[in-house]
Amino acid sequence: MSTARRMLLVGGRGYPELTEQVAKHVDVSITPQVVHDFANGEIFVRFEESVRGADVFVVQSVGPVPNKNLVETLIIARAIEQIVEDGSVTSLFER
Repeated sequence: MSTARRMLLVGGRGYPELTEQVAKHVDVSITPQVVHDFANGEIFVRFEESVRGADVFVVQSVGPVPNKNLVETLIIARAIEQIVEDGSVTSLFER
C-alpha cells in the first residue's frame, strides 16, 4: 500500500511564468483555478480540481505589488488549508 500523496502546484498571479517553469522542472501540471478581484478589492479564489488530501505548493512572486501578492497568497493558502485536511500547503516566494 502506497502512502504517497498527490503533489499539486498552484500559482499566484504575480509571476505566472515562474509557476510554469516550476511545473516543467518538477514535471507536474498546474492545478486549474479561478482567481479574480471583486470591485471592492476583495480577492476570490476557486480551485477547479480537488485539492483534498494532496500536498499543495503555491508559487508566487511578491514582485512590483508585494502587499497585493502576499495577501493573494495567504487567501490561496487559507482556501487550500480549509479543504486539504490530511495534506499540506507550502508557499514558495520569488522576490
